[in-house]
Amino acid sequence: MRALVWNCRGVGSPLTVPQLKESVKLHSPELIFLSETKNRKDVMNKVRLQLRYDRLFVVDPIGRAGGLAVLWRNELQICKVLYTDFTIELLIERTGARDRWWLICVYASSEDQIREKQWKVIEGRKSLWGQNWVLAGDMNDILSNDEKWGGCRRPERSFHTFRDFVNKNQLIDIGFEGIPWTWSNNWEEGKEIKERLDRVLCSRQWRREFEKAKCLHIQNEASDHAMMLLDTDSCGRKWKRRQRNNNAKNEIRELRQKLAEVQSDGHANRIGKVRELKKRLEEAYKREEVFWGQKARIKWLQEGDKNTKFFHASVAERRRRNNISCLKKGDGTWCDSEQEVATEIQGFFQELFTSSNPQQIESTLRDIPLVITDQMNEMLVRPVSELEVRNAVFSPQPNKAPGPDGMTSAFFQHYWNVIKADLLNAISSFFHSGQLLKAINETIITLIPKVDSPVLVSQFRPISLCNVVYRIISKILVLRLKPVLNCCISQNQSAFVPGRQIIDNVVIAHEFIHCLNNRRFGTNTFMALKLDMSKAYDRVEWLFVLKIMEKMGFCKKWRDWIFKCMSSVVYSFNLNGEKRGIVIPTRGIRQGDPLSPYIFLLVSEGLSRLLSSAMVRQEISGLKIAKHSPALSHLFFADDTLIFCKANKEEAAKVMKLLELYGKASGQIINAEKSSVFFSKNTKEGEKAEILDTLGGMREAKQSKYLGLPLVIGRPKKQVFSYIKERVIRRLGGWKERLLSNAAMLAKQLWRILTRPNLLVSRIVRGKYVRGSSFWEVNINAGDSWVWKSFLSARELLEEGVRLRVGDGKQIDIWEDKWLLDQEYGKIRSCKPQPCHIQRVHELISDGNWNVDMIREVFEKEDCQRILDIPISKCGGKDRLVWSFSNSGEYTVKTGYAVAKDLQWKKKGVCQQQGSSSRNEFKSGVWKLLWGLNVKHKLKHFVWKCLQRILPVNETVRRRTGQGDDRCCCCGERTETLEHMFFFCKHAELIWKFAPINWEGLNEYRYSFWHWWGSLMEAQVRKEGREHIELTINVLWQIWKSRNLIQFNREGRCPGLTSNKAVQEWLEFQNVSIVKMEDDEKGRGIERGPVKWEPPPENVICLNTDAAIKQIGAKASWGVVARCMEGKLRGAWAGCEDRRGIPIVEEARAVRHALVLAKQNGWRNIIIQTDCKRIVDQIRDGKLNDHLAGAVLFDIMALSKDFSSCLFSFVKREGNNVSHQLAKFALKLVSEIAWKESFPSWLSSIAKMDVGAFAPNLGSSVFK
Repeated sequence: MRALVWNCRGVGSPLTVPQLKESVKLHSPELIFLSETKNRKDVMNKVRLQLRYDRLFVVDPIGRAGGLAVLWRNELQICKVLYTDFTIELLIERTGARDRWWLICVYASSEDQIREKQWKVIEGRKSLWGQNWVLAGDMNDILSNDEKWGGCRRPERSFHTFRDFVNKNQLIDIGFEGIPWTWSNNWEEGKEIKERLDRVLCSRQWRREFEKAKCLHIQNEASDHAMMLLDTDSCGRKWKRRQRNNNAKNEIRELRQKLAEVQSDGHANRIGKVRELKKRLEEAYKREEVFWGQKARIKWLQEGDKNTKFFHASVAERRRRNNISCLKKGDGTWCDSEQEVATEIQGFFQELFTSSNPQQIESTLRDIPLVITDQMNEMLVRPVSELEVRNAVFSPQPNKAPGPDGMTSAFFQHYWNVIKADLLNAISSFFHSGQLLKAINETIITLIPKVDSPVLVSQFRPISLCNVVYRIISKILVLRLKPVLNCCISQNQSAFVPGRQIIDNVVIAHEFIHCLNNRRFGTNTFMALKLDMSKAYDRVEWLFVLKIMEKMGFCKKWRDWIFKCMSSVVYSFNLNGEKRGIVIPTRGIRQGDPLSPYIFLLVSEGLSRLLSSAMVRQEISGLKIAKHSPALSHLFFADDTLIFCKANKEEAAKVMKLLELYGKASGQIINAEKSSVFFSKNTKEGEKAEILDTLGGMREAKQSKYLGLPLVIGRPKKQVFSYIKERVIRRLGGWKERLLSNAAMLAKQLWRILTRPNLLVSRIVRGKYVRGSSFWEVNINAGDSWVWKSFLSARELLEEGVRLRVGDGKQIDIWEDKWLLDQEYGKIRSCKPQPCHIQRVHELISDGNWNVDMIREVFEKEDCQRILDIPISKCGGKDRLVWSFSNSGEYTVKTGYAVAKDLQWKKKGVCQQQGSSSRNEFKSGVWKLLWGLNVKHKLKHFVWKCLQRILPVNETVRRRTGQGDDRCCCCGERTETLEHMFFFCKHAELIWKFAPINWEGLNEYRYSFWHWWGSLMEAQVRKEGREHIELTINVLWQIWKSRNLIQFNREGRCPGLTSNKAVQEWLEFQNVSIVKMEDDEKGRGIERGPVKWEPPPENVICLNTDAAIKQIGAKASWGVVARCMEGKLRGAWAGCEDRRGIPIVEEARAVRHALVLAKQNGWRNIIIQTDCKRIVDQIRDGKLNDHLAGAVLFDIMALSKDFSSCLFSFVKREGNNVSHQLAKFALKLVSEIAWKESFPSWLSSIAKMDVGAFAPNLGSSVFK
């Protein structure tokens, strides 16, 4: 069906009827809805006759205002017509089908208060329309400022009413084709305002049935509103339908049919067959869910939840958004057929991917230094290992879009143990021969719209879908390239380089633009150029990539690998689900290839070096924002470019010359129309015009965005950042807005500036604001930037958890700094004795150990013990800042948020109350249990809402809104509170009677859901207690769903069926979880079984370590056992010291003892086994910031480099029994003990039990 919807602004206009006749002739709508007709039925009947329509329904205007009319032909079956003063509601029956749907024709008021009441009327009437309906017409409102062009931006609160109406009723905007606005005030001289006031909104059910429905905006001259053509069965271009391989759907249909036949059969074995068919049906439903989940690309919904309808809706919406139904050619004409669309796309990309024959490459690269060493090249081209391939296979998200072969990473991950040998051979073949099959590197380009309703090929973003095998090769190359990027990419580039972040560039850009805005006087004027690179990835010249890598020192073998990855590609295109066309490129890199961003970094380094060298030669000046900050000529984040120089014609001309040189060599082109220039405030208008002309017609920018954030931030910050809020709200849809902890995130940036002083952002910020003084004492000045003021607002939070970890002790002030291990205070509590000249911590250290006598003489007993608990580096480790609230010693937003909450409570004085502290501790236990349960995420959120008392039961809705009936919809006897709905309603009581679990012992707590849940938690300690709690949550959820069926659909469900449904879903999820865990373990090669000691390879010594702590008496001991491949003891050592041990520290000390002993015995190839996984993980990742054991970890890393090979392995306690027993024995010692030739019988006996056993390595790291 086609319906024409139009606010005609009066049918009496001389252009209205002719425009309608023209639209009827062009589009043949079966129905026309006209609003604001301003004429009565007799006039509208004449219009009907002129347009040759059969039927008419009219809502007369009030005076000369308003008026609605619907005209339709007899072939359209209208079963019922209802109306209000602003709607006409039509019940339409689809031809040849029994199902019906409602078309609600709307003309909303232009007055906000009246319109708000109209939305409430529609909410009240929607129960008449069921689940299948669509709203179309003039809504007289918009959802955000993105639907408005010209005029002032509307305040965010003005959108709330319409947005809430759409979200509350779960309406879907079907989108549009054509012009993006539907109304214009038609003013001239820059005062024109355009808005999208008219739209089509539909229910989810209607959208599922009319998946192809679309809305076309049609311009006209008769009204200031555009016409809308709603086409429910869009078939303007009949694309060939693709065969969809959803076998699960067909299987479900067949199984349900068989199940019905068997259930009606009276055969004796009927029950067994029914059970078998139900099992197969359950598996088919799971496969269907996985199928649609993969197609929907929804990551934040977990599998195991029946979201098939949601997934299907997501796929339908994505198909609608990505569908290409029409394209405008380069000559301005339109493509009329599928073939023409495919030809236009292929022609565009064939031209784009054809080389421009680069020139002047040598001149462009003359300043590129040789940075890649022979050792780095050896690392880059080493033989590929199974571990590398495995890491590359398991790194991507399993269900990312498949390539031309249709395979996703999920297949390779799931069947890793089966295919790894063949896959390793295929990958090794490339790294050995340098040849890559074209079939492996075949690529499909999917075109993603960059704008709403794109009509040009250039308005699409080409995303490349590569085969998984190629992506594995590409990922291996990336993982090898990453470690050397810091050497070959200058600090001005912060994209994709390990240790650098996008926020660095945002901070630097804001500081430099702030400097330009504050430079109001003087003759030195400066400017910032924000450049837009046109199709940056697609224009990269391959020859330029090879030449710049050669200049940097990359070996030929590596260059050949990269060239083969770029040049062996063959493109085809995904056009509405079909593979079309073919393009063989001679330049360009792919968006979607893991390697492409890193290749582009190398390309952009050519421009970076040109600009840096020009600044060194004083051809351009760069910009220096403070005396102690470095001057900066440019700032890159991938292809986002900012260039800083003096605001004069000479430097502008030099910049353009450099950009031209770079473009000829690399293929890059600057889009002058999208580029802009910021001038310092003291730049004269005449000078600006000359400079802009020199820059090729770039425009001056007063405000712009860089990396998605506004560059200029003045006083009205609410207006500046309103667009971010709008984008978040559009993403969240009907979800309520939540506050985030800005302080915790800001503190993370402060932490980076403090702990990484060599970063470019740290040097700039420190040079401008700190200037040699202590960071903790810096004051806020009036001229400081908004970014810096925001950072300092988080200083109190950071100060709460920052500690100085002792290395050599030379930088730590004993009396002023926080350097003790406890989280609460961190400072020495003892008063400084007089006279006392000891000031620095290193004065308390003697020969790598604490000077115990001096410490006991100077400090009080409690402080003595706190100092002696601190481990000291014996290999020259330095003092460094650590975050005391995380195990890694690195600041995290999660721990920062927790600290921020504690600070907030402290300021309110709540934490000082014992009762409040206990209550908070109890709540913490409640949340910890809830989030750790093995139930669906939506059920956890449901219980959380119940505990927070925000579940929308009738009493809560009435209390918060003052509207609605608060009586229980199920029994109608009492007010529907949370407790009544779950426990006292007769409907709920029946469900609990049928449930297989009974909580009658908690009846006394039913009057408070919080207390009832708190008592329920106690069941977790008993056998199968957690499973019973998980089943209980499913019962609560089904009670809520059953209640909603009665409340909204007037549908009741048998209590027994409700209870059975809860049990069924619980068992289903439990089975899926177990299978998933087993599959994950199987895919990763993890085998369960008894854990024993693992013997080392030949000529390798295995040293097992462990530690023990005795709290009473404050003793800490360690034990080390050395064995060879045959399991024979080669040595055993143990020791004990008087101190309060910290487990992680003592385990690290034991490992350090093992390394020292191995070195003393002259062993060159060793394996260290420990049952402390945290130690192994931190060594493997090279993370030495552990705030407790960091100093010892530094020593371990330093000592491990003295061996030919040193491997660290985690083994469970059962496989580390010998050293464990030895460490426990050592608690009785008064001095260290060693055995080399003969060993105690008890130790030999334990060691013999381990000989010949095998245990898998669960984590390791190798150092040479």
